[in-house]
Amino acid sequence: MGTNAALLTHKTIQNTYEILAIEFVALLQAVEATESHAELASFTAHHYESLRPLAPKFTEDTLTAEHIASVRSHLQRVRPDILSFA
Repeated sequence: MGTNAALLTHKTIQNTYEILAIEFVALLQAVEATESHAELASFTAHHYESLRPLAPKFTEDTLTAEHIASVRSHLQRVRPDILSFA
């Protein structure tokens, strides 16, 4: 029973990182579409700059799974605290 709970918790955490990666890719595209990079706060601009190379501006319809996986990996490696609510 404890093993099942641990496995479900692990899957939930992995799914959460996947959702966050999708949202970050969408936010990166929104900044590009609105050309509002100069208006970003310094904290946000720092993270924008670290994520932008992982998910380049989309100028045509394209598969995004590879970019989402790159952002997810980056979040897990560089910002494991992103899921903490403290």
